[in-house]
Amino acid sequence: MDIKRMKQFLLVEGFLSAATYMSGSFVLIFFIRQDFEYAYCGLFYIICYASAVVALLLIAGRTIRRPRIWMAAGMLVLALSYGSYLVLPPSYALILAPIPFGAYIPLYWLPFNTRYMELTKATDRGVASGIMFLIFPLIGIVFPLIGGAMIEVLDYSAIFLFAVVLLVANTLLIAVLPAFSPQPVRNEIIFDKMGKGLSTGFLLEGVQEGVIWITIPLLSFGFTQGELGLGGLLAVFALGGALATILVGRVTDVKGRRGLFAKVGALAAGSLIMLSAAMQDVLSYTLVMGVMNFFLPIMWIMLLALSIDLAEKHKGEAVFTREVLLNAGRLIGSCITFALLFFAITWISGDSALRVSHALAGVSVLLIGLFRLKRPIGSK
Repeated sequence: MDIKRMKQFLLVEGFLSAATYMSGSFVLIFFIRQDFEYAYCGLFYIICYASAVVALLLIAGRTIRRPRIWMAAGMLVLALSYGSYLVLPPSYALILAPIPFGAYIPLYWLPFNTRYMELTKATDRGVASGIMFLIFPLIGIVFPLIGGAMIEVLDYSAIFLFAVVLLVANTLLIAVLPAFSPQPVRNEIIFDKMGKGLSTGFLLEGVQEGVIWITIPLLSFGFTQGELGLGGLLAVFALGGALATILVGRVTDVKGRRGLFAKVGALAAGSLIMLSAAMQDVLSYTLVMGVMNFFLPIMWIMLLALSIDLAEKHKGEAVFTREVLLNAGRLIGSCITFALLFFAITWISGDSALRVSHALAGVSVLLIGLFRLKRPIGSK
């Protein structure tokens, strides 16, 4: 690993994580506070992921020749998304804010992940992936609490403005840090090198994310009924993820068997997501979700590391293929959640529809544990 360059990547990721946890964690609650129904939260993410998928399809087969500019553009369009809450009526923000949010996903993450993975080799990739995933839960232990406190002391405008400031500062960091080199990044889909099992795994991971990124904040807010309490719950959940990342990455670099660890993480996390959907008190819900957030990052880390292992000489293409599958899955997951929240409301309560959606995310993760995730390179 190139530690010096890696630190620069992690600094940029840290600024992004702070903005995400401080402001992004509360976006859906912002709409709930404006008396929007739960179903509109699903619509928000449908627009977001549809925008991401369209952007990915538009750049498929093309080469990112200036990754630094793409990453900087990603930060600016994300700042535009958060800034829209400051100037637009909520009904307009619901439709317009997710469009730049969706565009940011390929603009930023394609060059970031490709460049980061180019710093690794097979013998240290698990640790490197773990370090990258570690930043989010570490930041997540503190910044949801800060965001919740700012909302209760000031208002929602404060967290959105602070996110814009952080993202603009991050844009300047990307512009000046030498780690973000100008080598081109190729965007091609390589399902053949990934294999059916791993490709399906990424799609199902996306389905799970498309669901729980809606259900977790809404279910958690239902228990706390306050932004500061929600921030506290999210901080506890993040702690479990922080504990898992480095340990598992190191073990798999030494011992191998990334596929086995991915399966164990998927089976455990999927079961716990389904269990958490049935929890009726905040203590049980927090305990189950905290343990779940220990296992879920194990699956994320190992799937990413496996994809690069299987396409060692095609890292950019592997990252692009993963991003296409993830966002297609996220779109499917958000559509499922929206449909349940919108159509089931006549038969069951919004809370019950949320819980059913949440349980389906667990089923999606469980299925990942049933696939053969790794195959010999070059096998047919």
